Amino acid sequence: MNVTYLAKYHEEIIGFFSLLSDIIKLKDIENEYDLPYSTCPAVKIGRLAVNEKYNSLGLGTVLLDNTCYQIKRISDILGVRFITVDAYCNVRGFYYKNEFNHLKIHNEKKLRRSAERNPYLTVPLYKDLKRI
Repeated sequence: MNVTYLAKYHEEIIGFFSLLSDIIKLKDIENEYDLPYSTCPAVKIGRLAVNEKYNSLGLGTVLLDNTCYQIKRISDILGVRFITVDAYCNVRGFYYKNEFNHLKIHNEKKLRRSAERNPYLTVPLYKDLKRI
């Protein structure tokens, strides 16, 4: 279950994102958090995309920044600590540039080989809302 939001310019859809609830296991985060829990609530960006017609204009970053801001507002109401996303391997660099981090990867070489064979393979990433 998710909710999808459309970004429109005039009547044309230029992008979209979907949000859903998630949970993150603190043992899977590289950084140490001094939290008395084994898991924390998160909001997952299910999908985020920009119309191909508008690629390379920076709209993906604008859309992601706006999405993170909206999630930050939600976190003030619901007590959410993290944003998660299952990023396609071929676009994970976009999320790295926007300060998302990997959950623990147990076999980096295997992930790279799998990504080369399957462009739709996803990797779990997260962002700490306290850093926004």
